[in-house]
Amino acid sequence: MYKVEEIIPYEFTRNIVLQDKEHKQIKVFDDSDLLGNNDFKFLKIGHSYSCKIGILGDIGKSGKLFIVNGHEKIGTTNFIKLCDDEQRIFYLEPDANIPNNLKNNVKIDIERYDLLQVDNVVHGRYR
Repeated sequence: MYKVEEIIPYEFTRNIVLQDKEHKQIKVFDDSDLLGNNDFKFLKIGHSYSCKIGILGDIGKSGKLFIVNGHEKIGTTNFIKLCDDEQRIFYLEPDANIPNNLKNNVKIDIERYDLLQVDNVVHGRYR
């Protein structure tokens, strides 16, 4: 569960600052309005939601370390499920090419975090 701390609107996108149960913040990108759906418009500051967060970034020899924890389907897309050192779950696009020698652990240079699903609402891109 994540609590919405702040919503930073732009013209067609927005950043949402979430706080986890350990009071650590993470800024996620919401571009669902670009598809005309605005799937996550119901989010309210101060409320808590179950969120599935994707990672956009490059797999390499540096970056943040994640444990590869199988796959999980979100909407119609089968994502690679990752776990960080704080036991938070994240998702990587299924077309990410993880080399065979990194099947258990992967380092990612994170560009941003993306909002994939909130409660039972899946981002329109993945339905």
